[in-house]
Amino acid sequence: MSKITVATLRAIVASALMASPSLAQEIERIAPATASSERATTLIVGERLEYDVKFGRLRVGRGSMEVRETTDVRGREAWHTVFAVGGGIPFFRVDDRLESWIDTQRFTSLRVSQHTNEGRYHRERHVEFFPERSTMLENGEGREEEPTVDEPL
Repeated sequence: MSKITVATLRAIVASALMASPSLAQEIERIAPATASSERATTLIVGERLEYDVKFGRLRVGRGSMEVRETTDVRGREAWHTVFAVGGGIPFFRVDDRLESWIDTQRFTSLRVSQHTNEGRYHRERHVEFFPERSTMLENGEGREEEPTVDEPL
């Protein structure tokens, strides 16, 4: 081997050996994630966000997201959240409301209520989610479906 190759190889090995203790020290300082730190997301009752709805430069309505309360849904404590949008332009009005009840422990959806009023289009939709059974019930029609994911929101 040439002197340059041997010197380069020694430098690489020396760098690797010196870097190893430093890397190990950094890894030891990092605490493993716990179940509680992974779910640090919490909602605060009374929290409210307000939005202006714009069409181009024109302000055509208002939107809001809020955490209204905690309530009981089938024996589980749940946050009741509401997303609402209202406004429109002449001859086309929007008045939409989407309410959701979210399990405070598992952060999974338990219930959704959707009220859509957009121009002449109107729709009411109510869905009950049963995460423990991986099923849902829509509009009280007794229709159960398999979800597309293991833990639906």
